[in-house]
Amino acid sequence: MKSETPSLPQDAASRQVLEEWTRVVVGHLTDVFTGRCSLSLDGIRALGEDSPLIEVLSGILILHEELQNREQQRAQAVVELEQAVSQLRSQNDELIRSRALNEELSAPLMRAGSGVLMVPIIGTLDEDRTSIIVPKVLDEIKNERAHLVILDITGVGSVDVRTAQFLTRLVKAAGLLGAKTILAGVKPAVAKALIAIEIDLSKLIAVRDLADALRLVGLRGQAKLDAIAESK
Repeated sequence: MKSETPSLPQDAASRQVLEEWTRVVVGHLTDVFTGRCSLSLDGIRALGEDSPLIEVLSGILILHEELQNREQQRAQAVVELEQAVSQLRSQNDELIRSRALNEELSAPLMRAGSGVLMVPIIGTLDEDRTSIIVPKVLDEIKNERAHLVILDITGVGSVDVRTAQFLTRLVKAAGLLGAKTILAGVKPAVAKALIAIEIDLSKLIAVRDLADALRLVGLRGQAKLDAIAESK
């Protein structure tokens, strides 16, 4: 059986009651949509079972509770989203720091004297590392006004075509900026590999180890370097 709709008053006094009901309902709805609600279940029950406002006010109370629940869920979702964003930022910052450290360790540049840069290379020279090393060395040549670069490959275990191409590219690029290159730490296996690859390394000044490179720079000076380079 359908519930009966409350009969609406027809005379002037009853219209005043209806207006009062309307004012009450609109007031509670306004409170609900502004985040406030003075309704309570006990308060609604206190109106009496015969009050025509019970169903309406109960519906408003349910609406208020639903909106409150949704607001709490939204707030919780915002908190979780902010935490996720913060975590992603932290991970990104850590990744940037790790990448910067990796780039720094890929080819640490050191000053070995006035206008002299030393670049120790350890491990395998892959495409990623060479793409880091070349611009880094060239920038330092420009910034330090270096006239000499000591490329220490003592820690390079093997040389392939790509490695040899990297060496020639770096030597040529450094030469365009007015800097000569000394290749230090050439092992017999590396020397054989460089010859077998048949890439022109005539512009390189090669020495046995880093000590020989530093000795050449410190004791024999630029004139000797020029003479060695011209003899090639």
